[in-house]
Parts: sequence; C-alpha cells; structure tokens
Amino acid sequence: AGAYSDFGTGSYTLTSQSLGTVTGDIADDGSTTTFLSPGQSLSSTIDQPGDLDVVGFQATAGQSYTISMVSSGPDPLLDPYVELFAPSGSYLTFDDDGGAGVNAELTFTAFESGTHFIRAQAYDLERDAGTYTLDLTAGDPGDIVADDISTTANVQVGVPVRGTIDTLGDVDVYAFFAGAGGIFDFRLDGAGPSPLNDPFLAVLDSAGAVLATNDDSNGTLNSQIVLEGFPGEVLYVVADAYEGNFTGQYDLSVTFLEVA
Repeated sequence: AGAYSDFGTGSYTLTSQSLGTVTGDIADDGSTTTFLSPGQSLSSTIDQPGDLDVVGFQATAGQSYTISMVSSGPDPLLDPYVELFAPSGSYLTFDDDGGAGVNAELTFTAFESGTHFIRAQAYDLERDAGTYTLDLTAGDPGDIVADDISTTANVQVGVPVRGTIDTLGDVDVYAFFAGAGGIFDFRLDGAGPSPLNDPFLAVLDSAGAVLATNDDSNGTLNSQIVLEGFPGEVLYVVADAYEGNFTGQYDLSVTFLEVA
C-alpha cells in the first residue's frame, strides 16, 4: 500500500475479498474452474480422504505470492497441505506446516507469467478430511528476498529460481535443505531481459559460515559451485553480483549429481 508516486500521507483501510464458501467438489486437476486473485480467499471442503482441490491463479513473473491454507469451519481439516504447479503443470514446491500450528503457508516468486495451480489437500490422504480456508496474497514487487540467513526464500533441487539483484550491493539468500546429502551442483547465471552482468555465488553452512564462493566458471562470467555431503543439513545459497557492482536478473539452480 502506498501513495501515488510516493506523494502524500494519510491513513487508509486495506481490505481483502472473500469468494465465500465454494459448494460442490472442486476439480482435482488443471481443468478446474475455480480461481483466486491476490487479496481473495475461499472456503471449501476436502470431502473425503484422498480428495484434492485445484485452484488456479494468474501470476506475473518476478512477483512474489503467499498461499495459506488454514483449518477452519465446522469440521476443520486436521492438517492442511498445499502444492504448487507451473502453467505447464510441472511441480514447483509444497508446504505442510509453514503457517501457524499445522496450517500450511508458502511464499514463492513466479518464474514465469501465466496460470499457476494450487493443489489443496490433507497431509494424511488416507484418513483426513474437513473444511479449510485458502488465501492468496501478492507481495511487494520490490526486493523480496532477505540478505541473511533469516530468509524465508528457498531453492530446491531441479526447481530453478529467477530473482533480481535490485540495487547495487543487494544480496539474495535462499535456504536449501540437502536431504540425505550427496553431490550438489549450484549455479548462478545471468538471465531474463535484463541479465545480471557478473554473478557471484556463495554457499554458507547452517550457521552462516562460508563454505565456498565462485565468481567466474567454465569460461563465462556465470558462477558454479559443486559441494559434497551435508546429510540432513540446511545450507544457505547467496546470489550476488561481483563486488556488488551490478544489478539485473538471475537464475539460481541446484542439481543433484550423485550420492556422496
């Protein structure tokens, strides 16, 4: 919320719109006719164990969105769980207990513009059913990724993230869960219509200590780090420009190469 061109001060009221309760079964795939816009919410029901509700929304590349799924209503779902899919239908990410208690909440930055799909379900597909509320909000289109290990942004194996170094000296930090460990290939490449000219990549351990850095790789200005190990650990991947001297868009990716 702000004033036009940042001119003017005063109080304001910020409201969101509810679509109300959606009756009947919501489709369980991309044929869904149920859609949300940022600032809207809907209430519905996981009708029986195994039921899936797919809700679409229009996303804009580079914009951040927060999706929350909360137990609510007369017969609340015990443990909400959400998954997110790209316009192509490919899987992007998920959340189980990122909200209050066992409620689900995830924040992501859209890699591309187009219709994305939220799949609302129960964590326990075999036993859980009940009512829930789904909310969609859009974040500030400015700098949305924290510059330290307090970050809520994350990167996953096989799911590239497109981000922006917004200003000189800006740094974007992403959490990465290494799972069972292995050999991981971290890459930071200039990308998009305004690519980052000289990416600089660092990987930190769970306490924020530097494990490795890289400026130029494979005869290019892009950056690459290969690390081995780290079972069960959270690492932090830092997207930066060399000496903080550049701005622009980048693609950050992690590839699993093999078991360590």
